[in-house]
Amino acid sequence: MQVLGIRAAPKEVRYAILEGNQDEVRFVNADDENRLRFPLQLKNPEEKIHWLYQEFVRILKLHPKIERIAIKEPEFTNQARSSRSGREIAYYNGVILLVAAKCGKYVRITQYKSIGTKYSQVSEFATEKVGCTKSNWNRQMADAVAVAWSEIPS
Repeated sequence: MQVLGIRAAPKEVRYAILEGNQDEVRFVNADDENRLRFPLQLKNPEEKIHWLYQEFVRILKLHPKIERIAIKEPEFTNQARSSRSGREIAYYNGVILLVAAKCGKYVRITQYKSIGTKYSQVSEFATEKVGCTKSNWNRQMADAVAVAWSEIPS
């Protein structure tokens, strides 16, 4: 079984595809595409939403073994909810929910407490569980790995 872990940010969306069970997990796209950067010409949220929709449809077609999708949502505070970037992230997560529903995929949206880690420890957590990407490793990528790992069956 494969799990798609997702962490959206205002300028890009990171995703990890994990396969296996918690005894043996393979990071399927560690050395392949795992970063969706919004094209610079896309200025409005509606343009970014349309582009992101197409990208996730493409990813699910390329990886038909994906059965579950896990979304790491921000640890919202009242300030974050009212910020522009917080709203954009919510829009992008909504796109992922729509694609998942249209493709019949199970989805779980979660925060650190449910994953079993903290903001300050997520990079180490993800690396310990499945390793890291060869390039562009950051906390958002670690979030995508950690949230996908949380949905891998025991």
